[in-house]
Amino acid sequence: MPPSATGALRAVLAGAEPERPPFMVWKHFYRDDPRHLADATVAFYRRHRPSAAKIMPDVPLLFADRVLTSWSQLAQLRNISSLGRADDYVAAVAHTRDQLEPDDVVVATVFSPLALLGMWCGPEIFPQMLQAPAAQVHALLAELADGTARLLAECSAAGADAAYYSCWGQDVIGADRYQEFGIPYDLAGLRGAATFEMRLLHLHGGRGIDIGTFARYPVHAVGWSEIDTGIPLVDGAKHLPGKVPMGGMNERPAADPETIRSTTREHLGSIAMALGSRFIAAPGCSLPDDLADDGIGALGSAATSCM
Repeated sequence: MPPSATGALRAVLAGAEPERPPFMVWKHFYRDDPRHLADATVAFYRRHRPSAAKIMPDVPLLFADRVLTSWSQLAQLRNISSLGRADDYVAAVAHTRDQLEPDDVVVATVFSPLALLGMWCGPEIFPQMLQAPAAQVHALLAELADGTARLLAECSAAGADAAYYSCWGQDVIGADRYQEFGIPYDLAGLRGAATFEMRLLHLHGGRGIDIGTFARYPVHAVGWSEIDTGIPLVDGAKHLPGKVPMGGMNERPAADPETIRSTTREHLGSIAMALGSRFIAAPGCSLPDDLADDGIGALGSAATSCM
């Protein structure tokens, strides 16, 4: 791994301006065995040479995606003691760390309490949640925040250098309700990331996200999908003083590698004209599962040649 790859990430998050922006790419591997997930993560990292090895949440935490359908099912979770397969996810972090060099950056992906609800049930759960008794909602979110904080702390102890904390819900329930049901539990979960060298915040969702809401979160970088939110990276960065914006790559490229390379390089170049190298070039969300290696390589090539 070239020293400049991880070095650029550390530099930009420390407030410096490296020669070129660091870049990250990731996609799901669908291996829920901890060792197999670690092996896939390391192989992807070595093949594409991003600035960090990002461990995907392919070990389901308590429930797999979309297996619950109603608030009444979720309400039974108010007394949960832990996220069900947290130990397996932490083992995947440890196995990944063991295979890499000390200077390599290992990133653990973890979800906020509202994001967990959205994963387990889909966005239709949020309107149901708003119709439920507020005390019941707060009790469940508090339990999930405690579990998230413990998971983050355990990932740090297992060797992860960075947390990639994914939040979801503001675009669905609105900024006012997010003040009550989102922000307090986002922050409660993030307390578990206090020992991480780097904290990266991902804003999942579409139009309706208020970037400024997250300006005071205790994180180093904030990323979102320019496509889904309609918010250009340069514009959003104006509402995040002191934080590094993360994005600029189309997470759903649907063209040949040379087109991916040229269009991505052009867009990242325009961002660099405004921000210099003080951003992380990254997709707005996970890359498509079927995106071939040459397409992923084209994204990396564009990032390393945009300045």
